[in-house]
Amino acid sequence: HHAFARFETEFARSIAARLSAFSRKQLDEMLITLPDGDASFAQKSLFARLKQDPHQLSLKGLLSEIEKLGHLRNLHLPVDLFQSVSPQLINRYRRRAAVEAPSEARQHPDEIRYTLLAAFAWQRQQEVTDNLVELFIQLVHKTRTRAERRVDAAYLAEIKQVRGKTDLL
Repeated sequence: HHAFARFETEFARSIAARLSAFSRKQLDEMLITLPDGDASFAQKSLFARLKQDPHQLSLKGLLSEIEKLGHLRNLHLPVDLFQSVSPQLINRYRRRAAVEAPSEARQHPDEIRYTLLAAFAWQRQQEVTDNLVELFIQLVHKTRTRAERRVDAAYLAEIKQVRGKTDLL
């Protein structure tokens, strides 16, 4: 346990040291709780919104995911931040951050907080990108299916309007 605690401390220090002051500030701002527009008394942080899964299949859902990706990219995390780290360790930190409330995350020492949030944001950016691709494909498929139905309905309406079609057939 002592060796693992020492490893975690050193790992967190090395990750936090690689983050720019701007990135650290952005990570801290992710935890600020702001009033939610849907309810006058509800509070929702950017961190909580980033945890949410994609909305329903619609243009609004697609735009919501694009907004999430913009927020994640605005953190300006180094591209190679977790390059030499095993995916299992990153996933472990990401899951640990994902279950915490913003108030709990703010109570961690700086190095741990930045490492948890950076791992969350780094992996979530990949997930949101995958979600965007999937949503876009589904939206295109839905649009194409609707268009085919409309064209079929228009052809059927034309066929029904032909006078004397039974004589012709």
